[in-house]
Amino acid sequence: MICHGYIPASFMDSIIVPLVKDCKGDMTSKDNYRPIALTCISSKIFELLILIRYKDLFETSPNQFSFKRKHGTDMSVFILRETINFYLYNSSPIYMCFLDASKAFDRINYWHMCSKLLQRNVPKIIVRIFMYWFTSQQFVVKWCHTYSQPFCSSNGLRQGGILSPIYFNVFMDGLSALLNQTKIGCHRSNTCCNHIFYADDSVLLAPSPYALQYLISVCEKYALDNELVFNKKKTVCMSILPKKLSKCINVPNMILEGQILKWVSEQKYLGVFISNNNCDDRDIMREVRSIYSRGNMIISKFRKCTEDVKIRLFKSFCTSLYCSSLWCNFKKVSLMKLKVAYNNIFRALMGIDRRCSISQCYVKYGVDSFNELYRKYVHSFQERLHNSENALVKINIFNSYFIYKSPMNLNWFNVLYII
Repeated sequence: MICHGYIPASFMDSIIVPLVKDCKGDMTSKDNYRPIALTCISSKIFELLILIRYKDLFETSPNQFSFKRKHGTDMSVFILRETINFYLYNSSPIYMCFLDASKAFDRINYWHMCSKLLQRNVPKIIVRIFMYWFTSQQFVVKWCHTYSQPFCSSNGLRQGGILSPIYFNVFMDGLSALLNQTKIGCHRSNTCCNHIFYADDSVLLAPSPYALQYLISVCEKYALDNELVFNKKKTVCMSILPKKLSKCINVPNMILEGQILKWVSEQKYLGVFISNNNCDDRDIMREVRSIYSRGNMIISKFRKCTEDVKIRLFKSFCTSLYCSSLWCNFKKVSLMKLKVAYNNIFRALMGIDRRCSISQCYVKYGVDSFNELYRKYVHSFQERLHNSENALVKINIFNSYFIYKSPMNLNWFNVLYII
């Protein structure tokens, strides 16, 4: 049933707008859409007040990096990459499992959620309000200018809500606590670092296959107790072995809910390619394609605009080198291809002859050259590490003796002081 003029009646009602996940995927499949909930201003103000008043009760473990101040995807990938570098430096293998939770936000059980809030000493009156809100709210789906009939939901968090990501962090914090209690997995500076969470993107870290299987079993039991489902087809494992041991170690199968998991040679985690040879060339080529794609888009649509508009567009779309500060194991030719792509797009957009000096053109138009941009990203990330309050960054990574021997730190020194 659909209608054309539905307006939410109260602050507990929400409009769901389906957003496409993959424009190149199947547009007729419901799994290719992400339901984003739009709520009224009064609802957002109420959630914000609750968050401000009880933010201390919503704190989660340092292994969770999502939806936290001074945290980000790059810091999460940094800890993963540095843990890998640390174990390889000490000639030790490292095993990882990239867990994929199927529709994690949509499967959260309200009763389990409220139980976890009560365990954190959230006032009962607030939990009762949450429960009433969860069970009584109505939704409508908006498609263009058409609305569906209102319906209720028995589970799931509103993607797009202010408190929804906080609730999800609290929900997954129970699993994080169980994993930390095992004391099994990778260790840095006498501290266990056996998992990294960024919302529902999870990776388990272990120095042996047996330890990794034990951590998988802990996650499997937690999912069963809390009505979560891990996608066994998308959950994969990876092993990164020292060169001396790469030919003499046979990696056994990992089991999740009775099904054998697939071992892969590379995996995309939070938009960054992790390879079993610990090489960054694949990820640099991802950024090369991204710059050409974004650059050609603005060239085709805005080639007749003024120079000021073109420069603003270039700075907005072509100067984002995602996680470039984490590259440390790569061939110089790969980084040169990225630099060439950056220069080519700027030349084509501004109509600069190839015989002209690109350095002079960057100075003329007030645009950072590739080397300047690269330095800024490295320096900015180092500053964020210095100011980070995350325990894993302060204890396991930044204050560790290994930081002075780390390939990443050595590359930072070359970028900031030599290039």
